[in-house]
Amino acid sequence: MDPDQVFSIAEEIRLAVAPVFLLTALAALSTLLSQRLTRCIDRVRVLAGSRQDASGQTAQGMLRRRLRVIQWSIRFSISAAILTCFVVVAIFASDTLLGDLEVVISTLFIAAMLLVVTSLVLLMVDIGFAVSGTDEDFWD
Repeated sequence: MDPDQVFSIAEEIRLAVAPVFLLTALAALSTLLSQRLTRCIDRVRVLAGSRQDASGQTAQGMLRRRLRVIQWSIRFSISAAILTCFVVVAIFASDTLLGDLEVVISTLFIAAMLLVVTSLVLLMVDIGFAVSGTDEDFWD
């Protein structure tokens, strides 16, 4: 194997390390979001099995909104992970198969970052819903 090829492959691996760390962070975010989704679903089941007064109806409405927000946050997080995988593939394909894919790699990475930001904003929205939905008597 030509020494230039070895250097080129080593450089590609070095470039692919940062997106792999991002994938690890996205896996952790997806786990967090899945846990929040599970807790909401469990709470909906508890409320569905109990008598409903006005506050129960309000709680169910809040949980429905939270479920939608968390679902979208998970979708954005997973989409970001998929785009990040495409970034890694494009990094390796750019040198060995297809030539210069600098614009494609940059575009994929920017899109992945925008999806991550959107997912995190939706997580903040869910946290806001969760805090605003707490019983005020509990804090007194």
